[in-house]
Amino acid sequence: MFKDAIESGLQKTLGEVYFLKGEFSASVDYLQNEKKHYLQTNKLRLYYNSCNMLLRAYLEMDDEVNLKLVKQELQNIVIREDSEMTSRLYYTLGINAFLDSKKDQSLKFFNQSFNVALSESNKEDMAYALMGKAIWYKDAKEYEKVISILENIKLFTEGLSAPEVETSCYIVESQILTSILKYDEALSSLWKAYSCANKRGSISFLTSYVLMQFGIIYTKLKKFDFAENYLNLVGEQIRKDEHKRTFAVLQSAKKDLAEALVGDPDLVIDLKDNKVLETGGRVVDFKNQFILLSLLLELANKQKSFISKESMSSLLWDEEYDPSRHDNKIYVTIRRLRKLIEPNSKMPRYVLKSKEGYTFNKKVNVLITE
Repeated sequence: MFKDAIESGLQKTLGEVYFLKGEFSASVDYLQNEKKHYLQTNKLRLYYNSCNMLLRAYLEMDDEVNLKLVKQELQNIVIREDSEMTSRLYYTLGINAFLDSKKDQSLKFFNQSFNVALSESNKEDMAYALMGKAIWYKDAKEYEKVISILENIKLFTEGLSAPEVETSCYIVESQILTSILKYDEALSSLWKAYSCANKRGSISFLTSYVLMQFGIIYTKLKKFDFAENYLNLVGEQIRKDEHKRTFAVLQSAKKDLAEALVGDPDLVIDLKDNKVLETGGRVVDFKNQFILLSLLLELANKQKSFISKESMSSLLWDEEYDPSRHDNKIYVTIRRLRKLIEPNSKMPRYVLKSKEGYTFNKKVNVLITE
């Protein structure tokens, strides 16, 4: 059935269909078979097309082993057949080199990609090659050059059906606008990217990547509900094993959101200098107050829980709790700690009493530094 599907001249092979759906694990098995078939029948251009999709799938899956195998085979075939690779394949090799921090090599690949596309008068492939160069110059923070390249991409894709490169174009544009704090314009570019990503024939998980960019921008705008909704939506659409690179970006975006939600700390416990810094500039020196500092640190580390009298006896004096011996010692120790750190020890804000023992106020944002 697989061979018949290829030989019948279907517009898209099964491997490509799964690839466009973003189901990379399923696509690679078909693409490997397609690649082998095209090589055996000496259909080199189709062979290179399958290699291109395989490389891109393995890149997103962060599968270094299979990436290396495909590149080694490609190198052997190019030498054996004395053949020129396709523009799109040079572009993908450029992206691979870029992600491996081989910046000079990646730019050479992008230039080769453009030259091959130019020789074939293929505007869509020219746009891909330029997209690679735009990514390269964005990393170098040469934003004016990037904007110029993006405008050329828009000219090349005008009248074409090239949703993927158009989407990437608007994503990069939004990232540059975000970096120069033009958030409204960045959001406008993202809406254009979203429209392109939803066009027929584009890689479906690109939509998730666009939504993630919305979450990133809304985090910077401190519109946290919007940011959280977008990032959660992306989390429902991608899988860690299927889209490892995108998943890593999502995790970073979620971490940034979490830190933004927390905001500036109310209290900083500085373990290097044994000091506590409070919002407003008040500094409490815990020099030689090792028992009190240990207790404060334990309370802060278990902010969402509590410390029982049994735990305190073990932590502070390395003794088994005995009410007759320890209740008063615990009371005195807590009172001393409150006198040190509380703005008003008679109305505690930080160290609170609970039924189970003592706890640190959950509403207080604590940062521990070393």
